[in-house]
Amino acid sequence: MAYARLGTAYLNLGQFELSEANRKRLSSCGTARSEREKLYITSHYYADSGQLEKGLSALELYKQTYPHDAIPYNNLANIYTQLGQFENALENARKSLELDPDSISGLHQCCRCVRGHEPTG
Repeated sequence: MAYARLGTAYLNLGQFELSEANRKRLSSCGTARSEREKLYITSHYYADSGQLEKGLSALELYKQTYPHDAIPYNNLANIYTQLGQFENALENARKSLELDPDSISGLHQCCRCVRGHEPTG
């Protein structure tokens, strides 16, 4: 799981080569994974490779399986924001913050959703 999270952190920083290197390390690890880890890895694989619909499906399953985990809500908010679905994004971002009130990422997602609603011009 450490390589998966490290890959995500590098991706968030725009360090695409380091992100991919950690994802490759992850796939070469022969360790058993929990269901939560599998859902995390699968959802990031799809979302990070631009397969947003599959990413949404994987995250919805993650959210249903672990409803008290803030991660899938936060990541759903991110994808819905990318798709311009700000109501869905805000709903998930708020739930993420409800579950993890100290989350900077959750707060960031809420701000992105609100900004997405603002008229441009």
